[in-house]
Amino acid sequence: MTSPDGPYACPGCQGTTARYPQPSCPVCGGRATTAGRPPRRPPPHRPAGPAVPSYGACAVTEPASTLPTLDVERLDATLAFVLAHPEVHRQAAWVAPSHLDASVQMPDGRTICGAAGCFAGWAVLIDRPDLTLWSDGAGDAYLIPTTAVDRVGDSWAAAYPESVDVMDAARATLGLTDLEAMRLFNASNTRDDLARIVERIKAGVYR
Repeated sequence: MTSPDGPYACPGCQGTTARYPQPSCPVCGGRATTAGRPPRRPPPHRPAGPAVPSYGACAVTEPASTLPTLDVERLDATLAFVLAHPEVHRQAAWVAPSHLDASVQMPDGRTICGAAGCFAGWAVLIDRPDLTLWSDGAGDAYLIPTTAVDRVGDSWAAAYPESVDVMDAARATLGLTDLEAMRLFNASNTRDDLARIVERIKAGVYR
């Protein structure tokens, strides 16, 4: 059943998250519906970026010459960490304070206490020892340079300009294409889904 005012999802594109102003897919020409679209997790306070490629029957792929180099070691390390510490894995949030006040040891020996996050969030925290989780206790949480903590204090207005874009940082750290990042960072992924998607990424399925 189509909706007269969208947004629409294209069945031919297997539920792409792209949004169209008209009830037909501009990529494959298929009839679009509002059903079957996977949940999206828009980053808070982040301006809209460039359109991500669709996937499936009418896939839009990046030129081979522009593909980033996949960092398999970091990808495997992040997955191993998430699987070993389910208590701090929260796929629906880039980063967030852990209400369990859980303390976890990072692969490099650091200890992080009171943090939770999705696959992308932990990929950045594992790779960037210079960052720390900042939270105002009211729902806003960011990764900011540790050197900025004292300067920021408890001010959201001061913390946000210092914050790191988790999605972009994780994509660069892991060497993912837009399509790989879209699949891996989906808010609905379970840990079993993440393990399966990582194997498919390593096999080059989404390239």
